[in-house]
This record gives sequence, C-alpha cells and structure tokens, in this order.
Amino acid sequence: MDHRENYIEFVCENTMQLGQIQSDAYDLVYTSNGVHVWINDLNAMYQNISRVLKTGGRYIMFDIHPFMRPLSSNTEQLIAVKPYDATGPFGEPPTYKWRIQDLTNALALSGLTHGGNVCRGRGILGR
Repeated sequence: MDHRENYIEFVCENTMQLGQIQSDAYDLVYTSNGVHVWINDLNAMYQNISRVLKTGGRYIMFDIHPFMRPLSSNTEQLIAVKPYDATGPFGEPPTYKWRIQDLTNALALSGLTHGGNVCRGRGILGR
C-alpha cells in the first residue's frame, strides 16, 4: 500500500517570504494563535500563502483577536472580567496591532476565498 498520499510535511518558514517553497506546492497551510503580532506585512504574508497553495488547497487560520481577552469563557452571557488594557501582550515582542478589517482586506487581496466553514472565530479559506 502506498501511503505517500497521506504524507504530512511540517515546514517552519517566514510567511512574508516563503522563498524556499515553490508555487502550488501544498494542499494545506496553517497559522496558529498569535501569529499576527509578529507580521509586519499582512499583504505579503497572505499573497505568499495563496501562492504556495495548490488550486483547491486550504488555508486554516486560528487566532484570537484581543477584543476577546477581557471576556469570561461563559458562553451564556457576555461578561467582562478585566479591563482591555490589562490583557497584554506585555514585554518586548513586536506588537503589530492589526485590526480585523486589516486582516480581512489582506486576505481578500491575496486571492484567498472563504470556504464557508466558520466556527467560533476559526476560519477556513481556500484558493
């Protein structure tokens, strides 16, 4: 039995460049929580993600916007448990403060399209 079609390759690369990755190379690209505070060029990041995805490939982004940080995890009621300015990030990491519309515009300009699957802030986008 040939298992190559089930092969998963994990690549850690600068998403604003992705210079070592050829175009149309991957079925899936994933970025995790907090990635956006490190990104200084959203358009470059999303254009490169779009470039390396195969036609029909998927981009999965998991991130939590800071507007959620002051809120409790109670899903029945909207309850603020701490002031917004007390939620971080703290320390020395770069903190590019993108707004939701900045992310949305960069995603749209990249050619990525919404795949119709959204669940509690998690989005799946396809090319």
